[in-house]
This record gives sequence, structure tokens and C-alpha cells, in this order.
Amino acid sequence: NYECEGLNVLYAGNPYREGKNPEGYVRLSCADNVLTQDLLIKKFRSIEWSRFDEHQMFVYITPGGRMATKKCFADLMNELTLKDLRNPIKPEDLLLLSGTTMICDLLGQVLFDEDEVLLAHSPYY
Repeated sequence: NYECEGLNVLYAGNPYREGKNPEGYVRLSCADNVLTQDLLIKKFRSIEWSRFDEHQMFVYITPGGRMATKKCFADLMNELTLKDLRNPIKPEDLLLLSGTTMICDLLGQVLFDEDEVLLAHSPYY
């Protein structure tokens, strides 16, 4: 039995709601995020979903990421966050992964020796 069960009960009994319950609790230990729900719903409803290949929408990305996506990330990092780098980030040097589990698994294989331990937050998916 985890202590967070009590926190879930506490949150459920008094959740934060802008305007309605500004003194309520905000849940930070969960993947559920209703604070941006209105923005996400508006964006999703504005998308013409028929333009997308439905067979690719429900599966994981190409291992390592698609080059077009890597280029977007490289351009963004070079332009906004890492200006004036002597050697700008190149798309082919990036590795894009989907999800914390995949990232921790890969880092564990690359960075740690046998019998070493990785401490991760809870909940961990």
C-alpha cells in the first residue's frame, strides 16, 4: 500500500478548479492533466483528421524518430535555446524516443554497469 493512495483521496475530495475552487489541490504525481484540457480539446477539434494515415496514428514512431521531426527539433534547439553554438545540432545526431520507459531502458543500457540501480519517480509508467 503506497502513501500516494491517501493523496489521491485528498485530491479527489478537493480538486483545484480555476474560479470555482482556487484553494483546491493540484495533482502533480499523475499523468492525468485536466488543467490544459480546454486547450487540447479546442486544438483536437480544429484538426482535419482525415488528412492523417489512421494506420500510423496508433502505433509507436519509427525507432529513433523520423528525419522531418528531428529536423524540427534541431532547428528549434539551434534557434531558440542553444544560440551561437560552434557546432549546431544536426538532425542526424538526434535520437527521438517515445515514453519514459523506453528512455530509461536505453539510458540504463548505455550508462550503467551490471548490478547498478536507477531510482525513478513514482508513478513510473
